[in-house]
Amino acid sequence: MAVKPNFFIVGAPKCGTTALYEYLRPHPHIFMPAEKEPHFFATDLNPYPIVKTLEKYLQLFQESTQQHLRVGEGSVQYLRSSAAIPRIYEFNPDAKIIAMLRNPVDMVYSYHSEILDWGIEDESDFGTAWRLQERRSRGLDLPPGIASPLLVQYADIGRLAEQTQRLLSIFPPSQVKLILYDDFASAPQRVYAEVLEFLEVPHDGRTEFPRINENRRARLPWLPRSQG
Repeated sequence: MAVKPNFFIVGAPKCGTTALYEYLRPHPHIFMPAEKEPHFFATDLNPYPIVKTLEKYLQLFQESTQQHLRVGEGSVQYLRSSAAIPRIYEFNPDAKIIAMLRNPVDMVYSYHSEILDWGIEDESDFGTAWRLQERRSRGLDLPPGIASPLLVQYADIGRLAEQTQRLLSIFPPSQVKLILYDDFASAPQRVYAEVLEFLEVPHDGRTEFPRINENRRARLPWLPRSQG
Protein backbone atom coordinates (compact mmCIF):
# COMPACT_ATOMS: atom_id res chain seq x y z
CA MET A 1 0.00 0.00 0.00
CA ALA A 2 1.34 3.43 -0.95
CA VAL A 3 2.41 5.63 1.94
CA LYS A 4 0.57 8.92 2.22
CA PRO A 5 2.39 11.93 3.72
CA ASN A 6 0.86 13.07 6.99
CA PHE A 7 2.55 16.43 7.41
CA PHE A 8 3.44 19.32 5.11
CA ILE A 9 5.71 22.36 5.31
CA VAL A 10 3.62 24.71 3.18
CA GLY A 11 5.71 27.91 3.07
CA ALA A 12 6.44 30.70 2.88
CA PRO A 13 9.51 31.48 0.72
CA LYS A 14 12.58 32.89 2.46
CA CYS A 15 11.19 32.05 5.90
CA GLY A 16 13.50 29.19 6.93
CA THR A 17 11.66 26.27 5.34
CA THR A 18 14.78 24.74 3.82
CA ALA A 19 16.62 24.84 7.13
CA LEU A 20 13.73 23.19 8.98
CA TYR A 21 13.44 20.58 6.22
CA GLU A 22 17.14 19.72 6.53
CA TYR A 23 16.95 19.56 10.32
CA LEU A 24 13.98 17.19 10.24
CA ARG A 25 15.16 14.82 7.50
CA PRO A 26 17.76 12.90 9.58
CA HIS A 27 15.32 12.27 12.46
CA PRO A 28 14.92 8.48 12.80
CA HIS A 29 11.14 8.71 13.09
CA ILE A 30 10.59 11.21 10.27
CA PHE A 31 10.76 10.57 6.54
CA MET A 32 11.09 13.39 4.04
CA PRO A 33 12.23 12.77 0.45
CA ALA A 34 15.62 14.02 -0.68
CA GLU A 35 13.94 16.20 -3.33
CA LYS A 36 12.25 19.19 -1.73
CA GLU A 37 9.53 21.21 -3.46
CA PRO A 38 7.37 18.76 -5.50
CA HIS A 39 4.51 21.31 -5.38
CA PHE A 40 2.13 18.55 -6.44
CA PHE A 41 -0.96 20.21 -4.96
CA ALA A 42 -0.28 23.73 -6.33
CA THR A 43 -2.13 23.08 -9.58
CA ASP A 44 -3.03 26.75 -10.05
CA LEU A 45 0.57 27.98 -10.04
CA ASN A 46 2.23 27.04 -13.31
CA PRO A 47 5.10 26.04 -13.49
CA TYR A 48 5.34 24.95 -9.85
CA PRO A 49 3.90 21.41 -9.91
CA ILE A 50 7.10 19.48 -10.58
CA VAL A 51 5.41 16.17 -9.86
CA LYS A 52 2.20 16.02 -11.85
CA THR A 53 0.63 12.60 -11.19
CA LEU A 54 -0.47 10.97 -7.95
CA GLU A 55 1.53 7.86 -8.81
CA LYS A 56 4.76 9.82 -9.19
CA TYR A 57 3.97 11.82 -6.07
CA LEU A 58 3.48 8.77 -3.88
CA GLN A 59 6.71 7.31 -5.21
CA LEU A 60 8.54 10.09 -3.36
CA PHE A 61 7.63 8.37 -0.09
CA GLN A 62 8.08 4.73 -1.06
CA GLU A 63 11.32 4.37 0.92
CA SER A 64 9.64 5.24 4.22
CA THR A 65 9.31 2.43 6.75
CA GLN A 66 7.20 1.55 9.78
CA GLN A 67 9.67 3.33 12.03
CA HIS A 68 8.75 6.64 10.42
CA LEU A 69 5.94 8.02 12.55
CA ARG A 70 5.72 11.08 10.34
CA VAL A 71 6.08 11.23 6.56
CA GLY A 72 6.17 14.67 5.03
CA GLU A 73 7.23 17.05 2.31
CA GLY A 74 7.87 20.74 1.90
CA SER A 75 6.70 22.99 -0.93
CA VAL A 76 6.89 26.69 -0.16
CA GLN A 77 4.25 27.83 -2.65
CA TYR A 78 1.46 25.73 -1.11
CA LEU A 79 0.61 28.61 1.20
CA ARG A 80 0.37 31.04 -1.70
CA SER A 81 -1.64 28.67 -3.89
CA SER A 82 -5.43 28.94 -3.67
CA ALA A 83 -5.72 25.29 -4.75
CA ALA A 84 -3.05 23.55 -2.67
CA ILE A 85 -4.43 23.74 0.88
CA PRO A 86 -7.94 22.55 -0.07
CA ARG A 87 -6.42 19.74 -2.12
CA ILE A 88 -4.15 18.69 0.76
CA TYR A 89 -7.17 18.61 3.06
CA GLU A 90 -9.06 16.44 0.60
CA PHE A 91 -5.99 14.19 0.27
CA ASN A 92 -5.42 13.85 4.03
CA PRO A 93 -7.72 15.81 6.39
CA ASP A 94 -5.74 14.59 9.41
CA ALA A 95 -2.44 16.00 8.16
CA LYS A 96 -0.32 18.34 10.27
CA ILE A 97 0.59 21.62 8.59
CA ILE A 98 3.64 23.78 9.29
CA ALA A 99 3.72 27.34 7.94
CA MET A 100 6.73 29.59 8.42
CA LEU A 101 6.07 33.32 8.27
CA ARG A 102 8.05 36.55 8.20
CA ASN A 103 7.59 40.28 7.90
CA PRO A 104 6.24 40.40 4.32
CA VAL A 105 8.43 43.38 3.36
CA ASP A 106 11.58 41.56 4.45
CA MET A 107 10.39 38.37 2.81
CA VAL A 108 9.70 39.76 -0.66
CA TYR A 109 12.91 41.82 -0.60
CA SER A 110 14.89 38.67 0.22
CA TYR A 111 12.95 36.72 -2.40
CA HIS A 112 13.83 39.35 -5.02
CA SER A 113 17.52 39.04 -4.13
CA GLU A 114 17.35 35.27 -4.42
CA ILE A 115 15.70 35.10 -7.83
CA LEU A 116 18.03 37.85 -9.04
CA ASP A 117 20.92 35.59 -7.99
CA TRP A 118 19.30 32.65 -9.80
CA GLY A 119 18.93 34.62 -13.02
CA ILE A 120 15.11 34.55 -12.96
CA GLU A 121 14.83 38.29 -12.27
CA ASP A 122 16.83 40.76 -14.39
CA GLU A 123 15.88 44.00 -12.59
CA SER A 124 18.37 44.56 -9.78
CA ASP A 125 16.51 47.49 -8.23
CA PHE A 126 13.72 46.14 -6.04
CA GLY A 127 11.63 49.30 -6.28
CA THR A 128 11.67 49.14 -10.06
CA ALA A 129 10.84 45.42 -10.02
CA TRP A 130 7.91 46.16 -7.70
CA ARG A 131 6.55 48.84 -10.04
CA LEU A 132 6.81 46.45 -12.98
CA GLN A 133 4.39 43.94 -11.47
CA GLU A 134 1.25 45.14 -13.24
CA ARG A 135 2.90 45.21 -16.68
CA ARG A 136 4.52 41.85 -16.07
CA SER A 137 1.18 40.33 -15.11
CA ARG A 138 0.13 41.18 -18.67
CA GLY A 139 3.24 39.54 -20.13
CA LEU A 140 5.18 42.79 -20.65
CA ASP A 141 8.77 43.60 -19.59
CA LEU A 142 9.35 40.06 -18.34
CA PRO A 143 12.89 38.79 -17.75
CA PRO A 144 14.11 36.73 -20.72
CA GLY A 145 13.21 33.06 -20.50
CA ILE A 146 11.17 33.33 -17.29
CA ALA A 147 8.92 30.30 -16.83
CA SER A 148 5.91 32.29 -15.58
CA PRO A 149 4.93 35.87 -14.66
CA LEU A 150 3.85 34.44 -11.29
CA LEU A 151 7.50 34.26 -10.27
CA VAL A 152 7.81 38.07 -10.18
CA GLN A 153 4.45 38.99 -8.63
CA TYR A 154 5.92 40.17 -5.33
CA ALA A 155 2.73 41.58 -3.80
CA ASP A 156 0.92 38.29 -4.31
CA ILE A 157 3.79 36.35 -2.76
CA GLY A 158 3.77 38.65 0.25
CA ARG A 159 0.07 38.38 1.17
CA LEU A 160 0.87 36.20 4.17
CA ALA A 161 -2.06 37.31 6.34
CA GLU A 162 -4.58 36.41 3.64
CA GLN A 163 -2.80 33.12 2.92
CA THR A 164 -2.68 32.17 6.60
CA GLN A 165 -6.37 32.97 7.06
CA ARG A 166 -7.18 30.65 4.17
CA LEU A 167 -5.09 27.89 5.76
CA LEU A 168 -6.83 28.27 9.12
CA SER A 169 -10.25 28.31 7.47
CA ILE A 170 -9.59 24.84 6.06
CA PHE A 171 -7.44 23.04 8.63
CA PRO A 172 -8.31 23.10 12.35
CA PRO A 173 -5.87 25.27 14.33
CA SER A 174 -4.87 22.19 16.35
CA GLN A 175 -3.37 20.74 13.15
CA VAL A 176 -1.46 23.89 12.21
CA LYS A 177 1.89 25.11 13.53
CA LEU A 178 2.79 28.71 12.68
CA ILE A 179 6.46 29.63 13.06
CA LEU A 180 7.89 33.14 12.87
CA TYR A 181 11.17 33.39 11.00
CA ASP A 182 12.72 35.66 13.63
CA ASP A 183 11.95 33.13 16.38
CA PHE A 184 13.41 30.29 14.32
CA ALA A 185 16.54 32.26 13.43
CA SER A 186 17.21 33.33 17.02
CA ALA A 187 16.30 30.06 18.78
CA PRO A 188 16.37 27.14 16.31
CA GLN A 189 16.85 24.52 19.03
CA ARG A 190 13.72 25.64 20.90
CA VAL A 191 11.62 25.88 17.73
CA TYR A 192 12.87 22.49 16.56
CA ALA A 193 11.76 20.93 19.86
CA GLU A 194 8.35 22.59 19.48
CA VAL A 195 8.00 21.17 15.97
CA LEU A 196 8.80 17.65 17.18
CA GLU A 197 6.22 18.02 19.95
CA PHE A 198 3.68 19.24 17.39
CA LEU A 199 4.45 16.25 15.15
CA GLU A 200 4.22 13.93 18.15
CA VAL A 201 7.62 12.32 17.65
CA PRO A 202 10.31 11.89 20.33
CA HIS A 203 13.26 14.24 20.42
CA ASP A 204 16.35 12.83 18.71
CA GLY A 205 18.83 14.80 20.79
CA ARG A 206 19.88 17.17 18.00
CA THR A 207 21.83 20.12 19.37
CA GLU A 208 23.57 21.42 16.23
CA PHE A 209 21.66 23.73 13.91
CA PRO A 210 24.04 24.96 11.22
CA ARG A 211 22.98 27.83 9.02
CA ILE A 212 21.42 26.61 5.79
CA ASN A 213 21.94 28.83 2.75
CA GLU A 214 18.55 28.66 1.04
CA ASN A 215 19.83 30.45 -2.02
CA ARG A 216 21.92 27.36 -2.80
CA ARG A 217 19.76 24.57 -1.41
CA ALA A 218 16.19 25.32 -2.50
CA ARG A 219 16.57 25.01 -6.25
CA LEU A 220 13.79 23.63 -8.41
CA PRO A 221 14.43 21.47 -11.48
CA TRP A 222 13.14 24.10 -13.91
CA LEU A 223 15.32 26.91 -12.49
CA PRO A 224 18.67 27.81 -14.10
CA ARG A 225 21.57 26.10 -12.33
CA SER A 226 24.42 28.03 -13.91
CA GLN A 227 24.10 30.67 -11.20
CA GLY A 228 25.17 28.27 -8.40
